[in-house]
Amino acid sequence: MEDKEIVEMYLARSELAITATSEKYGSYLGRIAKNILNHEEDVEECVNDAYLKAWRSIPPNHPRNFVAYIGRITRNLALDILRKSGRAKRGSGTVDSILDELKDIAVDNSEPETELEMQYTMRLINEYLSRQPKEKRVIFVRRYWYMDPLRDIALSQGVTEGKIKSVLHRMRAELKKFLEKGDVEL
Repeated sequence: MEDKEIVEMYLARSELAITATSEKYGSYLGRIAKNILNHEEDVEECVNDAYLKAWRSIPPNHPRNFVAYIGRITRNLALDILRKSGRAKRGSGTVDSILDELKDIAVDNSEPETELEMQYTMRLINEYLSRQPKEKRVIFVRRYWYMDPLRDIALSQGVTEGKIKSVLHRMRAELKKFLEKGDVEL
């Protein structure tokens, strides 16, 4: 079933939309949640909550890229569950280490930022990534969006973990310079 048809089912308030979403993207959403949560009960809860949130948000939203939409919902819910459970503070491991990697290019949010400033920063990050070769973009997104382990990224790219670490290190340094040129306060 095409994503457009699934979105139309949500818009028509057909409960089959959730079934179709589960059949087409259940394992994908589970992988996103598992990379962050690492506890099967939390993963299941997160994915079910993502279906519910999609149900409640379509309409009024009408996502053009449904897989990105439902993936973002799942990721954000997983991060919320992690924060609420306190595991982030107890050193849950993977997520903390990934966020640590980004500490040098984290946007300074000590001052309340407007939506426009955040949109500008995201536009710059997207611009930076669009200038990168596809392989580098894939590595960056898998690590910092999907929070995939280095081992999995290395296997899929056919390189060593050391190579992935090196690529990510260089990309973070380049992105930091790119954001600073764009007057983003880090």
